[in-house]
Amino acid sequence: MLPEPGKGPDCAMDVFNVSKLLPLLFDIVKGGAGYNINTQHLALGLLQKFLRRINPNASDTAIVVCFAWPSITPDFLTGQTTVDFLFSLGASCLEWRGLDWVAPLATALQSLCQTRQWRPLLNSRFSKSLDSLPTDLSLSHVFALFVMAGFPEVLCPGSQALLQDNGGDVKPVVVVKHFSEKGEVMVMDVRSRRRKTVKDYQLDYQVQQEPVLDGERFGKLLTILSGVSREVSESREDRNRVERVWVLALTLKAVLLCIKNDKNGTCTQDLVEQGLCPALVQLASKGTGFSRQWLLKDLEVLGVTLYRPEKPNTEEKGASETSSESEGAPASKEATPDLPVAQGLDPCEGLDEATKICFQITHEALGAPMPILRAIYELHGKQTNDLLDEVQKCFDGDAFHASEEVRKMAAKWQVTSEEPKVEHTPEDFESRATDVGVIPFIPLPMKPSAHLVAVEEPTTCGEKLIKTSEAELRDSYEKQQRSKSSALLKKEVQTHGKAASRKYLYQVNMAVATLYARHVLCSVLANWPESSTIKSETLGFPPGLETHLASLLDLLQRVVEKDDFQQVVENVVTHCGSEMLAVFAKATCQFMEETNLATETKESAHPYKSNTEITDKVHIPNAVFLSVRFDPQCHTEEDCDELAMSSSKDLKQDRHVFSGPHNKWAGFDIPGDTLYYKFEGDSSSNLWGFRFTVTGGRSGRFNTGYVILNTLLSKSTVFSHLPIKLLWEWLVQVACRQTSQQRLKVVELLLRILTACSLRSYGNAPPDQDIDLSLLKPLWKLYSTMPDNTDSSATILPPLQRALTELFILAEDLAMEWGIEDNYLLQVMNEDAFRKSAAQGLRNVAAISLAIKYKNKATEALERAPAAPKAP
Repeated sequence: MLPEPGKGPDCAMDVFNVSKLLPLLFDIVKGGAGYNINTQHLALGLLQKFLRRINPNASDTAIVVCFAWPSITPDFLTGQTTVDFLFSLGASCLEWRGLDWVAPLATALQSLCQTRQWRPLLNSRFSKSLDSLPTDLSLSHVFALFVMAGFPEVLCPGSQALLQDNGGDVKPVVVVKHFSEKGEVMVMDVRSRRRKTVKDYQLDYQVQQEPVLDGERFGKLLTILSGVSREVSESREDRNRVERVWVLALTLKAVLLCIKNDKNGTCTQDLVEQGLCPALVQLASKGTGFSRQWLLKDLEVLGVTLYRPEKPNTEEKGASETSSESEGAPASKEATPDLPVAQGLDPCEGLDEATKICFQITHEALGAPMPILRAIYELHGKQTNDLLDEVQKCFDGDAFHASEEVRKMAAKWQVTSEEPKVEHTPEDFESRATDVGVIPFIPLPMKPSAHLVAVEEPTTCGEKLIKTSEAELRDSYEKQQRSKSSALLKKEVQTHGKAASRKYLYQVNMAVATLYARHVLCSVLANWPESSTIKSETLGFPPGLETHLASLLDLLQRVVEKDDFQQVVENVVTHCGSEMLAVFAKATCQFMEETNLATETKESAHPYKSNTEITDKVHIPNAVFLSVRFDPQCHTEEDCDELAMSSSKDLKQDRHVFSGPHNKWAGFDIPGDTLYYKFEGDSSSNLWGFRFTVTGGRSGRFNTGYVILNTLLSKSTVFSHLPIKLLWEWLVQVACRQTSQQRLKVVELLLRILTACSLRSYGNAPPDQDIDLSLLKPLWKLYSTMPDNTDSSATILPPLQRALTELFILAEDLAMEWGIEDNYLLQVMNEDAFRKSAAQGLRNVAAISLAIKYKNKATEALERAPAAPKAP
């Protein structure tokens, strides 16, 4: 019944009595007595539709009638009264009325920004708020930032979303009601008008926001960002610190929106020229102190849901203590008391500043005792790079257990009194996957090992011809992450009720600001100005810590999608100063030393008994995905005795079923950190059974190192600035130590080096850049032990075997090009294999000579050789 907005603000609306209807709608929206929440939401939706179609003067008149406000004076622009009312209502919603009100109100104002009659008025209001910040931290200005930056994705009544059903079809729906305690949403199909209840992770929230910021206001945002970040870094203690950090987070979000909508790159250039990169790097490098399972939007929602303004003369009690103990919240130091330290024996004694910082971060985040940290550090070659991984391995899911060797060494940094016993629940362990920010490391000297042996590949069944795509794996993992983050949000809201402590609110808002700083930094690096060079001082790195860039990129790769991170690396490599490239490349080589997480094996009896039923799970903390590989002996009665595996407890999500002979048991990857499985057998045939190995995988430093090195080696303009000889030696060692997909990726990098070396003229290359092909000997020995073919049409030659074949073909071609093929073969081939090949060659020559009755040394040697024993 409403006319189209395109007809302008002066369109006829004779069908409605606007002078009576508008005041009623304003009264309901304001929260007049006698109206329930559903009626208020409907009134807000109708009010938004009306305001887009009427003259602002009619709206002002309705407000004056409804609330007996002062009459409009000539000093007020037409519509100014309505704008003031809506922003005052937004501030009230932030303070008292909660998330379900402030979100649709912000959406309504964003919608009004797209109409020509309201856009000038709202832009004027935005400018007023930006001019007042950060001095005036009133909630009306905070709400203005919410409208400019966009409200977090909230499933409120009336929200539009996309629903993906089990068949893969995507349908537009409207949210009717959100049952947060059940993780379910009632939606209505836009086309069929039918209602149904679905899981909230099945919905993709639709953000229909157009940019509301221009270049002038972007400059004001940068001014606010500079001032607020400086105040926050100074740790100012005052009653407005929660609101100040809130403004910082929203300003960063608005800056991010501007950069994404900027097609010319002027926003990024302005940010870099104003010298804000060091402040961004400093903030982004901090740890949030929260579990890495939290999604950014859920942390935003948590901050808004729990916010209440500070009351005068109110001391914070209890709530701050409770906040640190709840799941997903920053861990308290008292939760895992440190071991008593003996007088004069400081665990940090003799360590440099970077290592001390790593110790402190690990201790605070994971609660690992400092003496134990020092012992692990000493036992692992004083490498801080792997310290966090080793500490996490000491958790068995219930408590912290260090090995006997570690405890003996830790004795020198602790007194001999009995160690306090610390008990943890599995839920506590889950929350220990804490975001600790950038993890510093100390680069090790690159020295090739004299007795390097390639680790054998695990014996498994063949791979599927059609494997689960990386996109499907990522989508499934994102669903799990949304579900886990939603559960954390629900528990935190239940724990803190309607009002959390100001200290906890500060921690939540600081975490949100930190995460948005990482997103802004990613966008800045991905759109770095062409006229600027990335240097240490540009990013605020201290002298001598150029390797911090690699650690920073390792942190950022956990924030953005794979394609976006690739663009960041491409731009960093392109604009990175030549003096940083060598240090950059060496650091990323060390990243690729990272190994997978723990491995766990599950199996049935061999053979299994009749009517066997096994239900269990495999949980590997901190894993992003799990790789499942089967023993070649797996065999069950086909279509009768089945092993079902899934990423959900009900065995429905990411479901895989295996049954029959061993050629039908193909390995696969599954998202998440938990694998559920169930084996059911009948009373007939009892065969060998099953055995499978689960290995935890992650998008960690190995993946960061691979993406960076792959980019560096693929650019011809950068290749000449890299220490190719050192990179070759290091990568060969990594290829010998890694297995499976990690080894395959390292071999790909070795192939890039060989290809680049064969394409360029080596006559003018410096001698210290010649790569040593003889280092491939351990890999050749591994390659020679691999099978030549598979025994099933359902399998193919393993990708690693194909990659190694190509590697040795290229290495042999390069050796022939350099004229060192004889030395290469002598150095790479095993002595026993060489003797065997030479003996076989002599026998072949002797056989041919005897056939043509021509005697030579080969025939003489054959005649002198002892006769082979006869077969029985």
